[in-house]
Amino acid sequence: MIQFDSNMTLEILLDNVMAEYMQVAMVPSGRIERRPTVDSDGNQLIVLRALCHYEEGCPRNYSEFIASAIENEQTIGRKEAFAWWARSRLRYSCSTVTAAITQFFVPSLNAAGIAHLRSVTLDANIKMENLEIYTIGFIPKTTEVVELTSPRYTKKEPIQPLIWFEGYRPHCSHNFMKCKESGIIVDCTLGQFLGTMKPYIFSDMDKFLTQVPGEVLYYSKTNQSDIDQQVGRDSAGFRSLISPDSTPNRFTKRVLRSCHQKKEYCINCKGISSIGSNLKTCTGCKVAKYCSRDCQELDWRSHKLVCQDLREGP
Repeated sequence: MIQFDSNMTLEILLDNVMAEYMQVAMVPSGRIERRPTVDSDGNQLIVLRALCHYEEGCPRNYSEFIASAIENEQTIGRKEAFAWWARSRLRYSCSTVTAAITQFFVPSLNAAGIAHLRSVTLDANIKMENLEIYTIGFIPKTTEVVELTSPRYTKKEPIQPLIWFEGYRPHCSHNFMKCKESGIIVDCTLGQFLGTMKPYIFSDMDKFLTQVPGEVLYYSKTNQSDIDQQVGRDSAGFRSLISPDSTPNRFTKRVLRSCHQKKEYCINCKGISSIGSNLKTCTGCKVAKYCSRDCQELDWRSHKLVCQDLREGP
C-alpha cells in the first residue's frame, strides 16, 4: 500500500491530477501551427497539430508549446499562448476528472487511512468522501475554438461546446465538486475556461459563481447514473490499448504514485521537463519547479505570496 507524506494537501493532490491527466489524456492538443485569429463566426481560433502527450512530437510543457509557434514563424504573446496551452490541455476534462476523484481516488485514500485532506487555500480540512459532483450550465461570454490538423483529418472543436437542454437556451455544461458538509467548492478544471492551469477551491458557492465566465442558468447535483456512464466511457476497452493509464483505476494509481514519489513537474503549466534537461528551481524558496523562465515569470504574481513561507519551512 502506498504511504503518503504527512504534508500531503488537497492542492498537492489536485496539481498531480492535472499534471498526470495531461500525460495520459486521449483528447488531442498538440503544437501551434497558426497563431490565434478570428474565424467567420467571430470566435477566437487557434490551429494546432493534433497530438496527444504520449505521442512523439507533442510539447511536454508550455516552453515547448510556445517554441512550436516560433518554429512555425507564428507571433503570439506569452500570456495569450499560456491561455491556449491551458484551454487545449484541459478541455473535455471535467467529467472524467471529477468522476475519477469521487469514485476512485476517495476509496483509495480511505484504504490508505486518509479520510481528510487539508486545503492550504482555505486553511480547512475536507472530508474527501463528502465531495459530490455537481453540474453547472452557463452561457459563455466568449467562445474559443481549437482547429486540429493531422494527416488524416482537420476538425474544429470549441473550448465551450454548447448543448441543448429542454427549457434552457443553448449553453455550456461543466462539472465541479461540492463538499456536502462544508459547502466548499473544488474545481481543478475551471482553467479550461479561464486560461489557467491551477486548481480552484472556494469557501462557498457564491464565490465560485463569481468566477464562472458567463451567465449561470442552473447548477445541481449530478445523477449517479450519469457518473456511472462517464466511468463506463472512461473504462472502455480501447483505452487500455491506446493509453492504458487513462482508465480510471490505472489513472488513480498513477496519480497517487506521483504524489508518493513527489514527481517533479512545472508548478505553473503542469508540464514535465524537456528531453535532455531538468526543471529549473526557484532560487528563492528552492521548492517550486519550472520548465522555463517564461513559466516562472508568468507564475510570479501567485508564487511570491508563498515563496517566503516555503523558504522558511514549516
